[in-house]
Amino acid sequence: MNASATSNSITGYQGRSPWLVRIGEAAIPALIKAVSERQGRERLGAVRALRRILQDIPSKQAFPVLLEAFKDEDEKVREVVAGALGEIGDGSAVPALVQALGDKNDEVRGAASFSLYCLRAAAFPTLIEGLRSPATKVRRNVVKLLGEIRNPEAIPALMTTAKDADAGVRLDVIHALREFELGNVLPTLLDFLDDCDATVRLEAFESIGDSQDPRLFEASMRMIKDNDGSIRLCAVHALGRFKRSEALPVILEALSDQNVYVRVQAADVLGIIGNQVAGPALTKALQDQHEYVRLAAIRALGRLSDMASVPALIKILEVQEGQLQEYAAEALGNIGDRTAVPTLIKVLRSENVYSQAAIVIALGKIGDPVAIPALYAGT
Repeated sequence: MNASATSNSITGYQGRSPWLVRIGEAAIPALIKAVSERQGRERLGAVRALRRILQDIPSKQAFPVLLEAFKDEDEKVREVVAGALGEIGDGSAVPALVQALGDKNDEVRGAASFSLYCLRAAAFPTLIEGLRSPATKVRRNVVKLLGEIRNPEAIPALMTTAKDADAGVRLDVIHALREFELGNVLPTLLDFLDDCDATVRLEAFESIGDSQDPRLFEASMRMIKDNDGSIRLCAVHALGRFKRSEALPVILEALSDQNVYVRVQAADVLGIIGNQVAGPALTKALQDQHEYVRLAAIRALGRLSDMASVPALIKILEVQEGQLQEYAAEALGNIGDRTAVPTLIKVLRSENVYSQAAIVIALGKIGDPVAIPALYAGT
């Protein structure tokens, strides 16, 4: 770089910043004046230099000037100021930082959020007040911060914000509540299951997780009728964990749901619950147009050891290939009905490699001596 280029590179506060920083405390008055009087790139350079110095040398004199610079039209200036205010550590900056959570620029909001986290002890009361801000962006970012701070004293205020008019805020409340003990926030999460927004309801379901709280069972009995397929899927899954007989009628009905994944989940759950009442409906589900549902129904019938389904399973074994044939063999082995043995032997001799292992295991489970020659031939 030639001398002229070097000279140009240090023109203005942008290029002079590193040298002003090296001067340190003695440069603070001049930088404060520059922040107050300069505009554009020169103000940005002065703010950056002042921020670097203030990291090591606090100055109360710089604070009012930085607050004023926080209103600058230049988003880069506002971003640097937001970071500087957090590093100074003066709690009186909190209101301005909370207001900046609604800034139109992502970087400014991010810097303000980080500074508020650094000042979290002093910022906590103002953040709680920020939940009532008319600006949606402010409310959303305050909720996120309260989740990150994890102060249990925020839970009542977050519960109140669960009624916010904005669905995005309500989603953020759910995410924040995840950071606390489930037992302390479960009532609010359960309330979210009746939210008018399907995304909010689904997020609440997923946040509750594997809770065995009886209130979740009651909610799931309602939500299995939800208009949203993903929510019906969650409801079926939740009801399966409870294994309560009073849920059988609605789960059996879910076998005819328009959503294929709900039908699959319903078949799986019926197998887990293990009530023989589900046998006829599961046998009917073997005719479902979607293979995933048929596979789930076969697996469930095997778990139930449903004798009445044996003829239908034998038919699948005879006419199907691949996973359907394999699952049918496994189910017949679990049921243990010897009437399936001839068909199992026949298919075994057809040398369908995909299902051979399942058929051999099934014949071994059934234990009919008639199968010995066929099993011996494969050794």
